[in-house]
Amino acid sequence: MTTTEDILDDDVGVVGEIIRRHRRITIQLDQDSKQSVESPTQRKLKPPEYESGDEISGIVTLVIKGGKPINRCHLAIVCLTQIRWKIYPKRKSIVAVLTGDDSSSTENQIIFDRKKILQIDLTKGSETAKFGDGKYELPFRVTLPEDGLPSTMTSCHGFIKYTVEVFATDEEQIESRGEREITVMAPIHEKLDTNGRNGEKSLHIMGGGKITVSGSLDRKEYVPGETIKVQMDMINESNISIQPRISMYQTQAFTYNQVVRTMESSLIDPCMAEQLESGQNGTQTVTIPVPTTCSISLKSPLITVRYFVHISMDIPQSIDLTINLPFIVTTERFRSSRTISHHQHHHHYHNQSLGTNGHQSIGPLPQQIHPIKPTRNTKTTTRNDV
Repeated sequence: MTTTEDILDDDVGVVGEIIRRHRRITIQLDQDSKQSVESPTQRKLKPPEYESGDEISGIVTLVIKGGKPINRCHLAIVCLTQIRWKIYPKRKSIVAVLTGDDSSSTENQIIFDRKKILQIDLTKGSETAKFGDGKYELPFRVTLPEDGLPSTMTSCHGFIKYTVEVFATDEEQIESRGEREITVMAPIHEKLDTNGRNGEKSLHIMGGGKITVSGSLDRKEYVPGETIKVQMDMINESNISIQPRISMYQTQAFTYNQVVRTMESSLIDPCMAEQLESGQNGTQTVTIPVPTTCSISLKSPLITVRYFVHISMDIPQSIDLTINLPFIVTTERFRSSRTISHHQHHHHYHNQSLGTNGHQSIGPLPQQIHPIKPTRNTKTTTRNDV
């Protein structure tokens, strides 16, 4: 059984005696039985994974010995977002200027946002008003919201983490706490317009001539490990040869006090398409992989993660010609469910036009919280090197 526990074990001084107080909080989740791990170390490295809209159920076990009885126990799903923000002073000290010391020129500040996504009272409706010495099992069941959540992510500049936390409070307001880390995959519901994955640019070359390049992606959403087909239509009316270079980038944006700082990183080695000579027209298709290590696209008040395919051509003695084609990284389950919903929605209106009773597609479910009664005891170039 996979568990995480929090133990409060101390001595409480009372007139004439010392009482040993021992409390243990253990959280077991429904996903524990689905994970095949070999050691506790692996268990800590891979928290149970859920997707937005999923139901989380499990059992909270309380072991109480000594001290005042527990009169309140509640469970919460918590989202913690944290970023590391560099502060640049307006002026350096005289010593720093004379010695050339830059160590004091910047200062790291930790910015965090901690929110309770939902909360339930585990003791509500229990036959036992107070929990004294003994062992108690409190089942629970909650449902994550369908949207509005950012996905779990980790970066050198910040992270988003989810935990299932349990708080047990006694009559003296002494609180014991236990927690389990979970992974939440929350695909963004952003509608990327079809034109967003298409782009066209023209460039007049010094000395005469013009180069026109248009690029497009075969889809707007991809799952890590899939391939992207990039199609390029090129018209070379200049007197030089051109060769497109295709790359993939991830942009992480960190926001604080209306100031946005971005970090852009290349995800694959550039892929070179075939060279197009002067006076020629052509269409080429290049296939590039989405790395399996990519986090899904996300948007939150502090952190935003986006992706785009970058097409560029180095042109001597002129401005480089570049096109950015954005796309979304999502999960297979979310993409499949949205496709099914779209087909059901289309079928509904088709049946209405025929005068029959169509079946309307099912939209997002409202948030559900179910506390359970506690119990005791053309030319194609392919790259696959990522």
